[in-house]
Amino acid sequence: MTKSIVEELGKVGIKPKAFANSLSEFVADKTPLFTSYTGGESKVEEPCNLGTIFELWIMKGSEEFHTFVTIVNYNGTAQVTFSKPEFFNDAMLTTMRNILSLDCVKIKMPYPYKFAVFEAFNAFKKLSNVSFEGIIREKMISIDDKKRGLVWRIESPNFDYSTDISIQ
Repeated sequence: MTKSIVEELGKVGIKPKAFANSLSEFVADKTPLFTSYTGGESKVEEPCNLGTIFELWIMKGSEEFHTFVTIVNYNGTAQVTFSKPEFFNDAMLTTMRNILSLDCVKIKMPYPYKFAVFEAFNAFKKLSNVSFEGIIREKMISIDDKKRGLVWRIESPNFDYSTDISIQ
């Protein structure tokens, strides 16, 4: 496991061994989309749940395959989702279903994966009744009729979900 992956896991409170167990289950499962749940450290100093999205190249024998990893730590229980690129929209839909039950989530990616942000916004639209979506002061914002929403500072590697979004 590379240093950068260990750092990403640390940011969201996931132990490398727990991640490695989920990864080995995914590789053994041989499916294009795989979600597991594992223990994570609760980040008490953070008012919001934390998540990350990063890409991973997996070598197995002479095979090499590309996957995206989506992790959200829900107060000590982490959802780890592996998806081949063509199934990332399904991975984000699964993740967003769980995110919508929370007060807030901060997704901090090591790189601004714009497609991941757009898939998050698409999943949010599919799962809620969006009343506003647009760009305000260099931020893309989507709000539903319950005042829940997503905010992305354009070109940033981060986006946030909150149950209390207001436009001022």
